[in-house]
Amino acid sequence: MAAFMRHGVYKTGQLISPKTVLTSSYATKAEKRKGLDRKVGPKIDSRAQSLAAKGFLRAQKEYIPPPDVHSRLESIFKSVVNQTADETKLDEINQRFKVLAACANDFGHCIPNSLLHTVETLGDVRKFYNTPIDVRTPLDRMRTMDLPENLHIPILCLMVKQHLMKVLQ
Repeated sequence: MAAFMRHGVYKTGQLISPKTVLTSSYATKAEKRKGLDRKVGPKIDSRAQSLAAKGFLRAQKEYIPPPDVHSRLESIFKSVVNQTADETKLDEINQRFKVLAACANDFGHCIPNSLLHTVETLGDVRKFYNTPIDVRTPLDRMRTMDLPENLHIPILCLMVKQHLMKVLQ
């Protein structure tokens, strides 16, 4: 191992330490003459910590369709497109923008960028605004479900673990 480390340092300009997995690079003679120094790139650990802090769910606002969603959509479609049929295509970009902007202003809920490519007709817009969005985690949803009597989920244990993880950070 020691011979490998010596040859690794002299031949490649990299220091391989058995204590760490990361490699450190030294600047070559040409880089030293130019005044360049090698920078250490971002570590994967910071990205993992960021993902752990955010959780696996995307940040979305909860949306519950109002009871008069059908009539409100009909009035928006008539005022902007002059049609209310579900098969009506939104081919023109200005027309599409006006419909989606009017819906977003009226409902306070806009279509996310990741779903814009799926909205091609007025029926697609109607389907989106009739669909509720639940932002609870699957574990939170299970807490309120009617589960069989023989199924037990230790929710308290998971809550304590999450609290400890926040305290330790």
